[in-house]
Amino acid sequence: MAINALKTTIAKYYMALFWVMIFVYSLYSSSTPDSYGLAELTIGLILVFLVGFRRVIWVFSLADMGEKNKYGTQVPIYVVLSLIYLLLIPTINGLLFTGNSISDYIRDVIPLLYFFLPVLLLHRMVQFPERWLFVTVSGLCIVGVLFAIRHFTESGSSISDVGQTFIFGTSAYFAQDPAVQFAGAFLVCFGIVSLMESHYLRAAFCLMLAIFPWAAMFGIIARAPTILVVFSIILTIAYYFLNSRKRIRAVLLLLAFSILIFGLFHENISRLLEGVIQLLMEKQAKHGLSSRDLEMKAVLDNVDGIRVLLFGEGWGGLMANPTGNGAKFRFVHNMFGYFFMKSGLFGMLALFFYIFWYVKMLTGILRKQISPLYFSMLAAMIVPMVINMMLEAGYKTLSFGLLLLLIPLLQRVCMKNRERFVLQLRDSRSRSRVLSSGGA
Repeated sequence: MAINALKTTIAKYYMALFWVMIFVYSLYSSSTPDSYGLAELTIGLILVFLVGFRRVIWVFSLADMGEKNKYGTQVPIYVVLSLIYLLLIPTINGLLFTGNSISDYIRDVIPLLYFFLPVLLLHRMVQFPERWLFVTVSGLCIVGVLFAIRHFTESGSSISDVGQTFIFGTSAYFAQDPAVQFAGAFLVCFGIVSLMESHYLRAAFCLMLAIFPWAAMFGIIARAPTILVVFSIILTIAYYFLNSRKRIRAVLLLLAFSILIFGLFHENISRLLEGVIQLLMEKQAKHGLSSRDLEMKAVLDNVDGIRVLLFGEGWGGLMANPTGNGAKFRFVHNMFGYFFMKSGLFGMLALFFYIFWYVKMLTGILRKQISPLYFSMLAAMIVPMVINMMLEAGYKTLSFGLLLLLIPLLQRVCMKNRERFVLQLRDSRSRSRVLSSGGA
């Protein structure tokens, strides 16, 4: 008992540090800061403390990897090997053979560590997966809401300007952060689930908070994220109806809520939608695919030899990017194009091993009948995952690493719940035997 109490106390200290990191990130940093200051140093030190030096040694010595524990499988060895490869080989290639600058190298390697955050942090969270899942989801929503507010305040605009003009914000790109997309989707999905389960205060709180990330996405006229958010909402509602015994009540509550909202704010909603659709058509006519196709072509054209084909330009490598009128960028918007440019075919292989781990976990989660809350979380993750793997460079952010962390945490929660169910079943059977033997 004393050992369990000590573990709980230590976990609370780590969670407190995590919350400090979330608020420093939300209030004083950004997705891709132009330079590293005190806020970024604080975030880095907290992450180092959360990871721990022993974990780093274990990763590079391949110790304690692939072993079974109480709540599922630890990080598979092929994932750890992928991290080691992507840390070492593109570093050697970039600094020694390509001659990339140290500053460009650092701005590539730090996002790589964010990308592999679950490998480095999961050991801290595996004993209390439910608490950490709650903390991580809440933290992402806070980042999303505060980044959305900063999108307006730091650009000198307001939510009332949405639908009237483009609000692109500052070079901090707050509105494009994966946490904003996740918060916009999850708060609405969870709010609707709460409404259908008659938790009215919780539903109202979530839906009111969702106004800020939605306003930020509408402000920049984010086409794909808005469509995917709507898709995730439809998925959540469909899942609830298919798995709930209170379908009729849920339908009535949803209809009553929709009628109430449109009745009270009909003019505002109509004016907003008309303005957003008009701006959306203007953006589509002007930008089309935003040169993403030309960018991928430039990645392939950049291959000028067998070394670049197999190993890429290395971390810190630059490429003339058509989205910047030919200026040399460190990144491309498509994650797969980015990893191919930096680490070549071998790096792509390592990336696919890493992605396979998540696909395997997601397959296991979806085979189980999970609660609407957990499903709304997965549905909300569709938005930032698709957008930031295919269309935006958000895969290089801390927010994206925290999003990836949700999947192994949710898997461990499902494993723990299954373990509890099995234990309860055994207890009920043993009690039945005792009662039947007593009756005999």
